[in-house]
Amino acid sequence: MYKDKSEFSLLNKLIQSLPDAAIVTNKNGRIILFNALTEQLFGYPYSELIEKPIDTLLAQCSKEIHGKQIKNLTNRPVENTKSDMDGVPVLHKSGREFSADIRFNSFESDGAQFVILTIRDVTAYFQKMRALEQTNTQVEGKLQEIDKEKEYRAEIEKALKAQQTELAQMARADALGEIVTSISHEINQPLAAITNYARGCVNYIKSGSGDNEDIIKALEECCRQAEKAARIMTRIRNFVRKKDITLETTTLNTVIMDALTLIDFDLAAKGVGVELNLGSDLPDVSVDTLQIQQVLVNLIRNAVDAMLEKPKEGRKLEIYSKMLDSEEVECGVDDSGSGIKPDDGEKIFTPFFTTKENGMGVGLSISQSIMHAHSGTLNYKKGSHGGTLFYFRLPVQKAR
Repeated sequence: MYKDKSEFSLLNKLIQSLPDAAIVTNKNGRIILFNALTEQLFGYPYSELIEKPIDTLLAQCSKEIHGKQIKNLTNRPVENTKSDMDGVPVLHKSGREFSADIRFNSFESDGAQFVILTIRDVTAYFQKMRALEQTNTQVEGKLQEIDKEKEYRAEIEKALKAQQTELAQMARADALGEIVTSISHEINQPLAAITNYARGCVNYIKSGSGDNEDIIKALEECCRQAEKAARIMTRIRNFVRKKDITLETTTLNTVIMDALTLIDFDLAAKGVGVELNLGSDLPDVSVDTLQIQQVLVNLIRNAVDAMLEKPKEGRKLEIYSKMLDSEEVECGVDDSGSGIKPDDGEKIFTPFFTTKENGMGVGLSISQSIMHAHSGTLNYKKGSHGGTLFYFRLPVQKAR
């Protein structure tokens, strides 16, 4: 115990004013003084703590550790007599365990060494930390799920894109199947011409009646007709082949005319009159020309099919292009068919929906996807010739 009562009284006032539980022990670890907060924290009355070993409070969970802590402190030099223990488990008198931060400080008075312990209940803090860790774990789990979901969506999008590419190729092949019969007449013309000119050359040479100039002219015509046939075959091959999107600078009118060369014999064979109203001086567009051709061929074929029930003199097809504003150009395919039934209007862009007996139902869906890929739009409305007007819009190429 303290020999100097006035100093002891001063120490008592000091620890009573502290915001945490405070205990003073002698060098042997016996309690000589503590404040009211200690009684509240541990649940022991004054009589059960005074002059009792500090193990009474701390040894239930870690007797060996706390005992060594005090012995080590009282055996150190005074200038090096501080130690901390954070988050250690201690017991209330009732047996309830809680977590505490403990601070040990050694001091000397009248030649004797003492230790003052301050103890703070940090149970709530650790509970919050555990809850935070649990939340972090849950958040990390959710983030991992999101990452997996993103990967899954990316795989689905990749698969859908591949499927769409396959469907586009199927649609091109389907269109080609109907075009080939009529386009064979077109390719037969240069082939027949080549045959005739070649036979003429052979006859000239055999008879010896022709001069070199006539033979050269005939051979030059053979070359021109062969080049024409090659161009036709190139258009067919490019139209049907599977390829990635390739943007190039062109005009909308050029794309329209190239698309018509693929189907103009079919139009003539089915008695469809075509009226072209193409705008002049249209700005350039940056598009995949084959894909836009595919859209046009599909719209024209649909228009022709819609007019087959009408007599030939009533089959009128208008194709136009125009500048909307400084941002977009528009192309329209306007037929004189019977129009779209109201019940079918909301479904015509739905994949695999078709009103044709042998239709695939992918043409309009793919055409709309192509337009979206080009930052454009595809729509329809009642036409000016009694049928339906399908029209698409494309952004013009920005000036660099």
